[in-house]
Parts: sequence; structure tokens; C-alpha cells
Amino acid sequence: MTSFTARHLEAHRTGDERLVGLGRAALVTQGLLYGIVGLLAVELALGDRQAQPSQRGALAAVAREPYGRALLVLLALGLACHALWRATLAVRGEPGENDDGKALAKRAAQAGRALLYASLTVAAVRILAHSGGGQPGTAQKRSTATVLGWPGGRAIVVLVGAAVVAAALVNVWKGATRSFVDDLDLHRLDATKRKAVRAMGTVGFVARGAAFGLIGWFLVQAGLHRDPHQARSLDESLRQLLTKSHGPVLLLLLAAGMVLFGAYRLVDAAFRRAAEMTHA
Repeated sequence: MTSFTARHLEAHRTGDERLVGLGRAALVTQGLLYGIVGLLAVELALGDRQAQPSQRGALAAVAREPYGRALLVLLALGLACHALWRATLAVRGEPGENDDGKALAKRAAQAGRALLYASLTVAAVRILAHSGGGQPGTAQKRSTATVLGWPGGRAIVVLVGAAVVAAALVNVWKGATRSFVDDLDLHRLDATKRKAVRAMGTVGFVARGAAFGLIGWFLVQAGLHRDPHQARSLDESLRQLLTKSHGPVLLLLLAAGMVLFGAYRLVDAAFRRAAEMTHA
């Protein structure tokens, strides 16, 4: 092995280690955020109509707590790590052949997640700067209205909504089949703790899928009826759930599942295999 090759391999290994560290920080941040959203959803289900169970609502809630600004700075840094991690995975793709339909879809999904977490980073910075984040769902309705005004806008909105519903089904499938366990290295845990991790992941992924499904459904309806006001943020989707029969009970179950997903993500950050964190 030449010295150039050795240096190249060492640089690649070091880069992978840094990417793994970035990914673990990203997953911790995501877990904390989902946990806070779940707790806010519990408050909403128990009658606190001021609670805003969404990612942006969670950031605002953190800012209101003692030492909240310091905590929000840490969350903003974690969100930036998440955006950078996902963007890197989108660029890297998978090992080997990287231009087939499945690989390109994975890279596109990672790019979409990078944009989402970049927008959440900006939202956190805006809250820190006291510029606020607007009313829940306002940005989503405005974006939907803009797209509906484009040629073929209705089809685009419906397709995006369908993609969100598809992501919801993937999450439910992942939870139901427990395929998420394949990404983890749990050999250090005893049987009882491994069972607890599987239970958290199962309930958490199904709850996450249900939340995504609500958002996707309302987005499809907005496209079909050419009405941006039918688009719903997570906060608005959960409030809509309250209007249904047994709504508070359903919302409590969904909220508990989101808290469990947050807890699972913290475990995921600690035990995900390094090889699963360096490629799409």
C-alpha cells in the first residue's frame, strides 16, 4: 500500500467518524424535539388549548422555560447538525451503484430531510432573535397557495401529499415489522432492555406514521379541492383530531407514542450501527 493510499484511507476513516458523530448529535436533537412535541400534545389533549404540539411549537416552548434561550441555542446547533448530516448523506448516496431508482429516491429523501431541518434551524434562530414564527400552519398554507397557483399546481400538491402519506405508511410498516432493529447494535443490552427498545420503536414509529398520515391527508385534500386552507400543520392536524369521536383519548394515545418515539431516538443515537450513519 502506497503512502498516498494509506493517507487517503485514513482521511476517509476520519471523515466517517466525524459523520457518525454528527449523526448521533442529530438523532439526539430529533429525539428531544419529538419528546417535547409529544408532551405538548398531552397538554392539548388534557385541555390546554394554548399548547402548540409541533416542532416549531416545541422550540417556542423551550424558549419560554428557565434557561430556555441557552437550551434553544443547543437545539439550534443540533438542528443544524441534523441538516448537515442529511445533506451529506444525500450527496454521498449509497456505496457502489448509486444511480438506480431506489438509490436516487433515498438521496432525494435525505435532501428533503436536510431542507426540513435547515428550516427548523432558521425557526430556532428567529425565536432567539425575538422575531417569532407566525401562527401555526400559516407558512404551510402560504406555501400551498403559492404552489396551487403554478401550472399543474394541484397535481404537485396532491403528489406531495401522497408522498407524505407514503412516508407515513413506511413508518407504520417499520414499526409493525420492527425492521428498525436491524440498524441497531444491541448486543451490550440484556434481553429485557432489548425488548423495551423494540417496544418503544414499534409504538413510536406507528405513532409517527399516524401523525404524518394526518398531514399528508389534509395536503391531498388541499390539492384536490384547490383550497390551501385545507392544508394542516402538525399542530392543526392534532387539533382536528380533537373534534372527532373520542378525540382526546386518541390524541393522548398518539401523544404517548410520539414521546416514546423521542425516547427511541435517544437510544437510536447511542446504539445505531456506524455503517448505517455514513450513507443514504
